[in-house]
Amino acid sequence: MPARKQPILPDELIDELMSGYDPSTLFGKGGFLDELKRSIAERALNAADEHAARSSARHFADRWETDYPKAVKCLREDLDELLTCMRYKTLKERKSVRTTNAIERRFREVRRRTRPMGVFQDTTSTDRILFAVFTYENKTQGTGAPSS
Repeated sequence: MPARKQPILPDELIDELMSGYDPSTLFGKGGFLDELKRSIAERALNAADEHAARSSARHFADRWETDYPKAVKCLREDLDELLTCMRYKTLKERKSVRTTNAIERRFREVRRRTRPMGVFQDTTSTDRILFAVFTYENKTQGTGAPSS
């Protein structure tokens, strides 16, 4: 029987990381591996500066390239665009410009308001409700209404 190949991560570290997880949920959606990947990605986005973010992204890509070659290729090709938020100095500023929550919140509000209405009579009705929702959201976020 051949000797066991030396693991990249020590068994003690793996045992410590997996402690507290139910074995049946380790590999499922939202399990340990998903949390680990999310944490590594967040480390890159929450880095102190662009150099640290690139270094973290490089480590992430090197680690996952064999398991997810297409995703890592996409990450490597789009890294400059992904790290555009690093132009901002503070983490708070970077988080506010990289998130899509504002857009998602507006779409949720449109769905919430249009669901009880069912069907619109014409496109003017649709335009009115969309304009009202976006104008309201822009005012509450301090961005103002678009100028004509």
